[in-house]
Amino acid sequence: MRSPTLVALALLMVAFTTAATVVFKDIGAKSESGGVLVTWTTTTEEGVAEFIVQRKSQTDDSFYGISGPIKATGSEGMGNSYQYFDNAVFKTMSGTLFLYRICAEDENGVPIGYSSTATTPYGDSGLSGIAQKTWGSIKAMFR
Repeated sequence: MRSPTLVALALLMVAFTTAATVVFKDIGAKSESGGVLVTWTTTTEEGVAEFIVQRKSQTDDSFYGISGPIKATGSEGMGNSYQYFDNAVFKTMSGTLFLYRICAEDENGVPIGYSSTATTPYGDSGLSGIAQKTWGSIKAMFR
């Protein structure tokens, strides 16, 4: 006969070994007027409660969280698309290379997994939007 304590311990171990998984399909970062738009897509979000957007510059040693918790709306076998606008980058940082990644967390705020990184320089490329479009049109005529 098995001891009730042993059975309870075995059930407790099974409950805590249920794996939480997140699969990131893609991540992107695009410099826009006033900040950087970070987008990501997941294909599954089993056990994921929230996401935290993390950033570092080319000179930083490690990533740090820049967003508050973003509620996960996907589920097991069903992901979703998300976006976050980083308006905390400053115009004085124009030309700085930023790296972004997403941290998925469980309901206790424990990290489950991280996305790959997306890189974008913040700021103007030196040409206005009209000049870029015009130059693109001129180049297209000679192809």
